[in-house]
Amino acid sequence: MLFAVTDDGTLLVLGDLDHARRQVETYEAESGDVVFYDESGRPLDVIFPPCEHPKLLGMVIDNTAGPFELIAAKAKRPNLLDSLGSILSLEPNPYFQSLSGVRDHLASA
Repeated sequence: MLFAVTDDGTLLVLGDLDHARRQVETYEAESGDVVFYDESGRPLDVIFPPCEHPKLLGMVIDNTAGPFELIAAKAKRPNLLDSLGSILSLEPNPYFQSLSGVRDHLASA
């Protein structure tokens, strides 16, 4: 399970990295418009491993970043439990019915 906070203050609860990639646009992850946390609420960094961009006659025709990966944050940042006060809404999901359920989960992690 992963958590993601959008720039409008919505908390997404995502089953796994593949779900995150389907739910969050690459440009949102790349720009930092979405902040990710692991199941325990620890912050994650978004990285883009090197990838081959399609070429036509030797010229790159698609320069968009490839699928993103998530790794433990290198810089110290607040965890999700400490950031819950800035969350405005919880997107419906199969894991939690309310933000208080998320808070209980993170407090016990």
